[in-house]
Amino acid sequence: MKIFEKIFALIAVLILNFSIVYAEEEVPPEAQEIFDKINELSKTREDVRKNFDFLNEQSHMLIKKFPDDKVVLIRAYNTIGKIYTLTERYDLARSYLNKSHQIKPTHHSVYFLFGLLEYELKNYGKSNKFYEKSIELATDNELKSHCENNIGANYKEQKNFTEAIKHYTASINYFPSALTYRNRGRIFADEMKDYSTAIMDFNKAIELDAKYLDAYWSRAKAYYNLKNYSAALKDYKKVLELDATKNNVYFRIGYCYSELKNYSAAIEAYTKYLYYFPEDKWAYNNRGWDCENIGDYATAIANYTQAILIDSNEGKFYRNRGRVYKKLGKTEQSEQDLKKARQLGYN
Repeated sequence: MKIFEKIFALIAVLILNFSIVYAEEEVPPEAQEIFDKINELSKTREDVRKNFDFLNEQSHMLIKKFPDDKVVLIRAYNTIGKIYTLTERYDLARSYLNKSHQIKPTHHSVYFLFGLLEYELKNYGKSNKFYEKSIELATDNELKSHCENNIGANYKEQKNFTEAIKHYTASINYFPSALTYRNRGRIFADEMKDYSTAIMDFNKAIELDAKYLDAYWSRAKAYYNLKNYSAALKDYKKVLELDATKNNVYFRIGYCYSELKNYSAAIEAYTKYLYYFPEDKWAYNNRGWDCENIGDYATAIANYTQAILIDSNEGKFYRNRGRVYKKLGKTEQSEQDLKKARQLGYN
């Protein structure tokens, strides 16, 4: 199931929102207009990568146009440091953040960005110290919330889940965000197997952002692990509603339908999944099971056979096909498959 985690895993850290940081710092209207555009186009890592050339060009233009305006310079240097960090140009990022720090060593934003840089470099202890300094200097609770969330992310990377939860909770107390509820919920679910508590956090995340795809995915997975397949199915369908390209979700939809004994719907879901992922042996196996349960033994055998063609060392597939051969009265084929299954560790 690793494919699902890779597709749905989101960045656990919050990217600095400059509209929060500089809310009380005035710059010339022309510069503010450009900064507003920069902020709009750099909210996520994907945004930064997509718009890198424009962001870099506009930031350097501001430096040239307002060489004596310290506020403009700090914001521009910080922007360059941010976009270089998020595009893995770490040495350049550090050099521009140092320039910002030299202008005003007590500005909380640069410490936040140093924290983000060290996070990217996996220097989690250093990262936390920078975030703690940013909290000390900041007056805005939303910025402090960002810092606490990211400290939580650092502790999660270090597998210190108790500390991670502590800081995610502090983040929520400063300023609740959907991402932080999702982050804390994922620790409860993935690390502590406390699915009920996790669901409460995912509920909060969805209350704050009704289109938060990953919160629906995470809640669906928690319901799935609690064997509440009806609730899980509803959330998996919501994931597809929000993003029809998440074709991998059809696997989980198929599994839920199968557990709910709606085998025809399960077969339909697995068929959709296999259109996109035709080499998934377990989807063929599961579709075979559903076909078997509606009495379509020939199609069940075809599915189990396809699973075996993909992985001839998986005993479960031989056992399942052998069972169907037995139902059809094909004793010789059944005994051959069941013998092979036993050789591979399945009785």
